[in-house]
Amino acid sequence: MDLRQEPRGLLLEELTRDGRISNLDLADRVGLSPSACLRRVQDLEREGIITGYRAVLDRQAMG
Repeated sequence: MDLRQEPRGLLLEELTRDGRISNLDLADRVGLSPSACLRRVQDLEREGIITGYRAVLDRQAMG
């Protein structure tokens, strides 16, 4: 079974692409209601699958 076809895998794929996406947009992209989406993201955080959200810096742009 392809994890990307499951809501959990879709959530992880979208959050990897854009960790700052709003819950409403994330829910729309993965085909869940906003409340179900938030609940699943919180479950992923609680289970330790999502361990944080980080800024990725471009050292060259920083000078």
